[in-house]
Amino acid sequence: MLMDLLIWWVQQMKDLLPNRLLARARYADALVARFGAGGMLLFSRRRGVEIALGKPDQAIRGRSRAAATILALDAGAMLEQSATLPLASERDLGAVLRHEMDRFTPFRAEDLFWTWREERRDRQNGLLNLRLLLVPKPGVQTALAAMAASGLRPVALEVPTSSGVEHLLLTGPDATSGRRRSALVASWACAGLVMAVFIVPVIRQEWAISRIESTVVSLRPRVALVDALRRRIAANTSGTDVFSAENARIGNPLRALAAVTAALPDDTYLTAFAMRERKISIAGRSAGAARLINALSTDPELRDPAFDAPVTRAGDKLDLFSIQVRLAP
Repeated sequence: MLMDLLIWWVQQMKDLLPNRLLARARYADALVARFGAGGMLLFSRRRGVEIALGKPDQAIRGRSRAAATILALDAGAMLEQSATLPLASERDLGAVLRHEMDRFTPFRAEDLFWTWREERRDRQNGLLNLRLLLVPKPGVQTALAAMAASGLRPVALEVPTSSGVEHLLLTGPDATSGRRRSALVASWACAGLVMAVFIVPVIRQEWAISRIESTVVSLRPRVALVDALRRRIAANTSGTDVFSAENARIGNPLRALAAVTAALPDDTYLTAFAMRERKISIAGRSAGAARLINALSTDPELRDPAFDAPVTRAGDKLDLFSIQVRLAP
């Protein structure tokens, strides 16, 4: 339970920040390589603002000050694919996706630069819906080779999307960014635990009070009925006479059900049974509904059987019937 709370809290904190802001903040300072008809051009990005540096042999100074080197691609270079996994796989989601990549896409994980974004958690069915972001390696190998020949070592691919910018890592994160992320996750975890310590007991208490109040409200009609019955029994000389009189007036449901069950043939079964003041309504299926009226008429416990709706034929070649009959006094 504690781990689920931690995962939920981290996800909520992350969702508060727009994806566009996260992507730009990650590489707000970077050396950006772009390829066009004239070959490779470099841009120096400072706080999200880019300045053209020119070709690699003209950009040594700008490159030396850059925090990271990234390769910028066109939007069409990235493929997207939906994937659904069991919710339990989120503990090691990267390894699961790497193993299952050829099931979701025509590629192996080794042939792609890829990452994923969570789209929806279906806790009721235990499923995790993801969006896979894929860049096939053959499509960018030429650009990466040209950068390597110029002494550039990009750490990520940058691809524009309709919701902002996505970055696909080419190398593992450096120790500084790893420590920053670890510290950030730890901060969120501590904040979540502090909130849980103070809020969860209050929430549980409120839930308990709400459940008790709901139970009390639902029992009030029954309590009132019991009190009324007790008063009637107390006002009468004998409680047994009260129940006997009520049974004589409205009839005994068990007696009615037994009579109907005994009268119906074995190839007939009921799907509905209702009784109100000796008037019985039954519905069901039978191999021959026409003979049911005669079968019910022969039972001395039953009176005046009649169909109260037309008999129809079901898909299993059985008759669907609805009959009303009265219980004898």
